[in-house]
Amino acid sequence: MCGIIGSRGRVITRDAVERILYRGRDGFGVNERVCDSFDPSLLPAQGVVHLLHAMVGKVCQPFEGSFVTNCEIYNWEELKEKYDVPGENDAQVFYELLKKKGIHIVDEIDGDFAFIWNTPDALIFGRDRLGVKPLCYSLNDDGILVASELKCLDNSDRKEFCEPGVVYAYDTQLVKKKDKTALIAKKEDVAQALLDAIKKRVDGLTKVGILFSGGVDSTLLAKVCKDLGKQVHLYTAGFCDGNLEEARDVIWAKKAASTLGIPLCVINADFEETESAIKEIIPVIESDDIVKVGVALPFYFCAKKAHEDGVRVLLSGIGAEECFAGYERHLKVLESGGDVNEECRRGFEEIWKRDLYRDDVITMYHSVELRVPFLDENLVRISLGIPQEEKISRDQKKIILRKIAAELGVPKEVCERKKLGAQYGSKFDRAIEKLAKRQGMQKQEFLRKISASLSKKELSGMSNQC
Repeated sequence: MCGIIGSRGRVITRDAVERILYRGRDGFGVNERVCDSFDPSLLPAQGVVHLLHAMVGKVCQPFEGSFVTNCEIYNWEELKEKYDVPGENDAQVFYELLKKKGIHIVDEIDGDFAFIWNTPDALIFGRDRLGVKPLCYSLNDDGILVASELKCLDNSDRKEFCEPGVVYAYDTQLVKKKDKTALIAKKEDVAQALLDAIKKRVDGLTKVGILFSGGVDSTLLAKVCKDLGKQVHLYTAGFCDGNLEEARDVIWAKKAASTLGIPLCVINADFEETESAIKEIIPVIESDDIVKVGVALPFYFCAKKAHEDGVRVLLSGIGAEECFAGYERHLKVLESGGDVNEECRRGFEEIWKRDLYRDDVITMYHSVELRVPFLDENLVRISLGIPQEEKISRDQKKIILRKIAAELGVPKEVCERKKLGAQYGSKFDRAIEKLAKRQGMQKQEFLRKISASLSKKELSGMSNQC
């Protein structure tokens, strides 16, 4: 939703801020100074920087010249009343809560957040327990630099992602001021938790976009949003060149959207458009990995079109596989007699660095915020308490989710559709393969060649990525 940068003992440069300007064009703040737009004359500086991406009214940061956050907090009004703190929005209330109750208040936060707080004693920073909002840092002999994205950090330094759920403090050395609180399984109503997770992420929105593949996850999101009275925009993207058949996800998306009675925007990209997008994607996600680029391609095209349509929020079904055991690795654990829920838990511990950073930066590149209902903290806790036999069998994955979807009115054929990775369902993996073959290369060799051809500035951070 926003971009944040903070420093202690080091300067924040104009170049660092310009690399993530797309994260917020509605306001700009450096310490005590705030402007309606980017003002390079305020840089370089030490302290904190905020790039505002306003969803409703503009509430400028930094607060009191020292606190910046990128957050979407769903229980801020409840916490405001409970602890009697001032504030006009979630970000302000978050700051007031930290001042009044201290850093352990983050355990009561329902939502996604990253923050940097430049206090007199230390630079304090951290992120939500599942790592939905990105935050990273680099250390050298001069001090520390903390930012929303790796590309803000100097290439000469070692870069680290902030561990989800941890609050750090830096004065002359880095310490963990608060360690991660374990996710404890809860046995409650799964369907209600899922409905609540979706509702809180679309409250206050007139229109909402959905990354749509026609599978059970995205179709359930679309059906619930429609039932909530939202103006739903569905987006799907795939590779299709000449007389080739459309991608499988596009075909399924058309069927599901027609059944739901919701308009669908289809983006069919040809070779030229795909190659051009790859050249933009690699420096944005700071990776030339085949899978990451392949998955980022449909996100890139859908977020771009959503921005053109004036849609500021996209929902994604990411996290459903981890909640409800939807991957092949879950089946292998089941067949070997292992603990499927423990494998799901491990998935949550890895998802932030495997998927969430890529998805966040590629959608924010088009100034569109990604929200992830299946990574709602309460839903995750409840999902870890579901008996594994209700999640997966040798014949079917995500059993309980498919049942819930059917009860909510998702078509039977959609509920029974099998999962296909985004890069395969969209045929963008095939597009990369064909583009590579045109140059007599393998896929990874082709992507590395593109990486090498890009300028040093565009690839900032890639050589030292975590």
